[in-house]
Amino acid sequence: MFEQIFDEYRKAVDSAFNLQQEMYRQWMNGWPVKPPDVEKAVDRGVVMDQIRSYQKQWSQTLAETMDKHRESLNKQYKSGIDAIASAYRTTEAQTPEEYWRLTQEFWRKSIDSYKTTFEAQSKYVEGLAQMWLEMVTRGKV
Repeated sequence: MFEQIFDEYRKAVDSAFNLQQEMYRQWMNGWPVKPPDVEKAVDRGVVMDQIRSYQKQWSQTLAETMDKHRESLNKQYKSGIDAIASAYRTTEAQTPEEYWRLTQEFWRKSIDSYKTTFEAQSKYVEGLAQMWLEMVTRGKV
């Protein structure tokens, strides 16, 4: 019973981590390492300003993404902790009726945990997609 909860949680964390790795890989491929050879000093300054602007935008975007990911993980952890606490409460039952009620509560909490995890991941991925769409439409990538 707990194994399934932990397995689903592990899968959720792995998928979020893999998504972050892929995003980081994509961002690093677009990162200008050095300015292109520009003949005029004035043009070189403009290019350097563009690179600095891109680096600043990239770091802000990365920080926002990490904050959203942290919020998503916090929701998932809280939901999982609630489900585990509910499971341990079933051992405190004194009567079959109380055991049945606590077991139902545990299953509700488990289902809510899955729902919370799915919603948090969906919202996280949706936010990333929206952010990428905004960056592409603004010509920042």
